[in-house]
Amino acid sequence: MDKLAVLQNLGLDKIEAEVYLSLLTLGGSRASDVAKKTGIKRTTVYPILKKMASAGLLNVYFRKNRRYFYAQ
Repeated sequence: MDKLAVLQNLGLDKIEAEVYLSLLTLGGSRASDVAKKTGIKRTTVYPILKKMASAGLLNVYFRKNRRYFYAQ
Protein backbone atom coordinates (compact mmCIF):
# COMPACT_ATOMS: atom_id res chain seq x y z
CA MET A 1 0.00 0.00 0.00
CA ASP A 2 1.43 3.39 -0.94
CA LYS A 3 1.67 6.38 1.39
CA LEU A 4 -1.13 8.25 -0.32
CA ALA A 5 -3.54 5.36 0.20
CA VAL A 6 -2.56 5.05 3.86
CA LEU A 7 -3.31 8.72 4.49
CA GLN A 8 -6.61 8.40 2.68
CA ASN A 9 -7.51 5.43 4.89
CA LEU A 10 -6.82 7.66 7.89
CA GLY A 11 -9.50 10.08 6.74
CA LEU A 12 -7.73 12.59 4.51
CA ASP A 13 -9.01 13.21 1.02
CA LYS A 14 -6.65 12.93 -1.95
CA ILE A 15 -5.62 16.59 -2.06
CA GLU A 16 -5.05 16.77 1.71
CA ALA A 17 -2.92 13.63 1.53
CA GLU A 18 -0.83 15.08 -1.31
CA VAL A 19 -0.31 18.31 0.64
CA TYR A 20 0.70 16.40 3.76
CA LEU A 21 3.17 14.20 1.87
CA SER A 22 4.72 17.23 0.19
CA LEU A 23 5.23 18.86 3.59
CA LEU A 24 6.91 15.71 4.84
CA THR A 25 9.36 15.76 1.93
CA LEU A 26 9.93 19.53 1.96
CA GLY A 27 10.14 19.94 5.71
CA GLY A 28 8.88 23.30 6.90
CA SER A 29 7.79 25.36 3.95
CA ARG A 30 5.46 28.09 2.77
CA ALA A 31 2.16 27.48 1.04
CA SER A 32 3.61 28.64 -2.27
CA ASP A 33 6.32 25.96 -2.08
CA VAL A 34 3.70 23.30 -1.33
CA ALA A 35 1.64 24.50 -4.28
CA LYS A 36 4.63 24.21 -6.61
CA LYS A 37 5.50 20.73 -5.34
CA THR A 38 1.96 19.35 -5.62
CA GLY A 39 0.81 21.23 -8.71
CA ILE A 40 -2.26 22.49 -6.83
CA LYS A 41 -3.13 26.19 -7.02
CA ARG A 42 -1.84 28.24 -4.10
CA THR A 43 -5.30 29.65 -3.43
CA THR A 44 -6.54 26.09 -2.98
CA VAL A 45 -3.60 25.07 -0.79
CA TYR A 46 -4.12 27.81 1.83
CA PRO A 47 -7.55 26.62 3.08
CA ILE A 48 -6.34 23.02 3.10
CA LEU A 49 -3.31 23.94 5.22
CA LYS A 50 -5.49 26.00 7.55
CA LYS A 51 -7.96 23.12 7.97
CA MET A 52 -5.17 20.61 8.62
CA ALA A 53 -3.51 22.95 11.12
CA SER A 54 -6.75 23.34 13.07
CA ALA A 55 -7.08 19.53 13.11
CA GLY A 56 -3.59 19.27 14.64
CA LEU A 57 -1.88 17.67 11.67
CA LEU A 58 0.37 20.67 11.02
CA ASN A 59 2.23 23.26 13.02
CA VAL A 60 2.37 26.86 11.87
CA TYR A 61 5.36 29.08 12.58
CA PHE A 62 6.16 32.62 11.58
CA ARG A 63 9.63 33.65 10.44
CA LYS A 64 10.28 37.17 9.19
CA ASN A 65 6.53 37.74 8.81
CA ARG A 66 6.13 34.65 6.65
CA ARG A 67 4.00 31.66 7.55
CA TYR A 68 5.68 28.24 7.47
CA PHE A 69 3.88 24.93 7.81
CA TYR A 70 5.38 21.78 9.33
CA ALA A 71 3.86 18.31 9.20
CA GLN A 72 3.42 16.56 12.55
